[in-house]
Amino acid sequence: TRLASEMPHYRTAVQLTEALTRRALSSEVIRPGTTTVGEVRRWLYDALWAHGVRTWFQPDLRVQRRGTPGATSRGFLAVAPEATVIERGDVVHLDFGLSYMGFDTDWQKMAYVLREGETDVPAGLKAAMKNTNTLQDAVMRRHSRPGRLAADVYTDTMAEMKTAGIEAMIADPASDKDMV
Repeated sequence: TRLASEMPHYRTAVQLTEALTRRALSSEVIRPGTTTVGEVRRWLYDALWAHGVRTWFQPDLRVQRRGTPGATSRGFLAVAPEATVIERGDVVHLDFGLSYMGFDTDWQKMAYVLREGETDVPAGLKAAMKNTNTLQDAVMRRHSRPGRLAADVYTDTMAEMKTAGIEAMIADPASDKDMV
C-alpha cells in the first residue's frame, strides 16, 4: 500500500529503472563484438550517478549463446564474467534495480542481439517468451492469492505447466532445491 504523496516518487523510480534498462540493452550501449558485460555494468553505474540515484544491488548480466553451454549457479544461468564480449545472436539477461526516495526497484529484462541480416527475433525465442509469459500468468494471475501457501502456489503452477506441455523451472519453496 502506498500513500498518495508517495506515488509520484514511486512512479519516478519505476520509470527511471525502465528507461535505464532499455538503454543499457540497446544499440546505444551494446556494440556486438565489442561491448563487454563489464562495460554495460559500468554504463549503468554511470547512468545512476548522472541521475543522482544509487543501485539497490549490483547489476548482473547473464549471456546465453547458441552452441555454448552456459555456466550455472544454483541451477540457473550464472552471471557472465566482466570480460564476456556480447556477440550477435546472444540473449542478454539484465537483473537491475535502483534506490530512490526510499523505494527500491528490481527489473529482470532480456534482449536478443540480432544476427547480421536478421530483422526479428527467431521463432524459437518467441516461443520461449510465450511459455515464460504463460508461467508468469499462472503464478501471478491464477494461483497466487492472499493466504495461500507458497508450496501450494508452486504445486498448482507446476501442474498447470505440465498439462500445458511446458517444461518450467521455478524455485521450489518446499525443498532446499532452487529449481525443479
